[in-house]
Amino acid sequence: MKTAFLRFLLIFVCGFFAHIAKAQKIYFTIQHTFGDELLVLGEEGFHSKTDSTLQISELKYYISNISFYKKGTCIFNEPNSYRLLDVATCNPCTFEVTSPKKIKYDKIQFTLGIDSLTNVSGVLEGDLDPTKGMYWTWQSGYINFKLEGSGKLNDSTDKEFQFHLGGYLPPFFNAQTIQFKPKNKEKLVLGLDIKTVLNSIDLNKESRLMSPSTRAVELSEVVSNSFYQITK
Repeated sequence: MKTAFLRFLLIFVCGFFAHIAKAQKIYFTIQHTFGDELLVLGEEGFHSKTDSTLQISELKYYISNISFYKKGTCIFNEPNSYRLLDVATCNPCTFEVTSPKKIKYDKIQFTLGIDSLTNVSGVLEGDLDPTKGMYWTWQSGYINFKLEGSGKLNDSTDKEFQFHLGGYLPPFFNAQTIQFKPKNKEKLVLGLDIKTVLNSIDLNKESRLMSPSTRAVELSEVVSNSFYQITK
């Protein structure tokens, strides 16, 4: 009986470690910058294209549907792939994706925002919990990207700005697909340049966007194009 138990225990332990050995972790890091400077919430002194002095007070957004491709074919899609990145709690922000087996890939794809199906699935938990401050209503769905702050404009007046980008119904479907060919197969290191985003906006004329619209889609495209890969 003792021998049989030890044999069973040995098989179980070997099987467990074999399973662990097959799994693969891919690490993601996203660094948030303002031009060449690391973005620090609440810090004054960032300058836009119009020479406005800016202060960023909040930056939050969703990354979802992380997928890995080989020669155009999806070989792994992370299940329940939703992450809320909040610069108030991390910069850079780092997380990991675990594949149940080792994969070889040449492209990583993810979504900036939340897909339509999830938007109509009712109140959810975790990073999708409405208490996270990233949900409008069932009619408008999730806020995919939130940027808030204030600026001392050209006329020396202080002006607050709020850009909440979202929308899951046509013609204002807001989520953006982003792709990179990774330079390092064990980790993907990205930057997100908020200066590029704000340089596309004249804060003297536009300082508040709080609902799905054509303009929200345009700005979401700007945000998606403001991600860049850092060589590591």
